[in-house]
Amino acid sequence: MKGTYAALFIAVLLAGLLSVFAGCTGTDDTSPEPTATPSATVAAVNETEIETGAVENIVDANNIFAFDMYRQIKGENTDDKNIFFSPFSISSAFALTYEGARGDTAEEIGTVFHFPDNIATLRTGFLAINTGINAGDPGYDIDVANALWAEKTDVFLEDYIRTADTYYSANV
Repeated sequence: MKGTYAALFIAVLLAGLLSVFAGCTGTDDTSPEPTATPSATVAAVNETEIETGAVENIVDANNIFAFDMYRQIKGENTDDKNIFFSPFSISSAFALTYEGARGDTAEEIGTVFHFPDNIATLRTGFLAINTGINAGDPGYDIDVANALWAEKTDVFLEDYIRTADTYYSANV
């Protein structure tokens, strides 16, 4: 069981590190950039489309990832111990990483997390979910706390920082 928790810890640590470097400049990238920009996506997608298509897509992807992750953590272990992890937190962190990834890395992240092929669907889905969670209700107070922690000399692309803030409520 200790190995399982160590593997989960390493996966979450890796997610954090990848998030830090996902938007750095200086890459030798020949992959095409995502076609949607934050302002164009928000303007082009109305509230009904966000609620029905994108949110459902992200929720389905997160559920599939959650069960995949649970199977990996649980494995052959038949102990009746509780397992606690936040699939949404993990997939949200990797969605930020995915935004800065290209090539094989982007493909692998998209496959593991079952992200939609359409970047606008991914972005608007997370935007709607984060907006709903962070909207608040008099009966509870929940905030999604996303952030990119970078070394002070790392330079991030402005478009990446804007996308992280607009769609994932993440600050750098």
